[in-house]
Amino acid sequence: MKSLPGNFKDVRLFASSDCNALAQAVPAALNTGIQILVGIWTKDANHYNAEKQALLNAVAKYGVSWISAISVGSEDLYRGDTDPNTLAQQIYDVRGMMSVSGGKGIWVGHTDTWNLWSNDTAGVVIAACDFVGMNAYSYFQYHQPNSIDNAVALFDADIAATASFIAKYRPGTHIWLTETGWPVAGPTTGQAVASIANAERWWQEVCHIPCTYGVILYLLCRVGALTGQITPATSTR
Repeated sequence: MKSLPGNFKDVRLFASSDCNALAQAVPAALNTGIQILVGIWTKDANHYNAEKQALLNAVAKYGVSWISAISVGSEDLYRGDTDPNTLAQQIYDVRGMMSVSGGKGIWVGHTDTWNLWSNDTAGVVIAACDFVGMNAYSYFQYHQPNSIDNAVALFDADIAATASFIAKYRPGTHIWLTETGWPVAGPTTGQAVASIANAERWWQEVCHIPCTYGVILYLLCRVGALTGQITPATSTR
């Protein structure tokens, strides 16, 4: 990480037990001064319990200094994997687990798409969160004018919509922009054209928006295994 451009200080993992994610990532994070937004999958009880155990194992071995926050689930509401009430209880469950395992005060939240956050059905989840992880891709909003010329306005509206529901159900909760980006290659989606030039323009024009809202920004990127070069991902969604 230290050799990559961008001075990255925080990375996101989507899982804790899968592929021994935390067991491999935490030593590297400690060696490079990186913190991790930990992911916990929630879909079935056995997987969820394995995820929690992997996190507990990492905390027992390495402490908690490497944790920036914990996201319980990722786009569960978008996929319909978990109902809002169950998801909220899982957030409380992980927060309670951490509070008695040396991690009291570590933020625990959930990551989902902007249009699911800007919906009353998500209110119980918002109320449970210390932070709201929002995924937003203007490139995929084909039901609206989403050319690169209008993409930033769409993105701004996505954040504003999410913020309005946060204000309704848990005022003051921070938005963390957990996924965004623009692909360098792939199909045209609505009016959105995947290209290097548009990905560069997206990056340059979108950065001011998180600053305006006080949002922490994560980008979905691909790191070249041989070159170490960071590029926006191609579209596969």
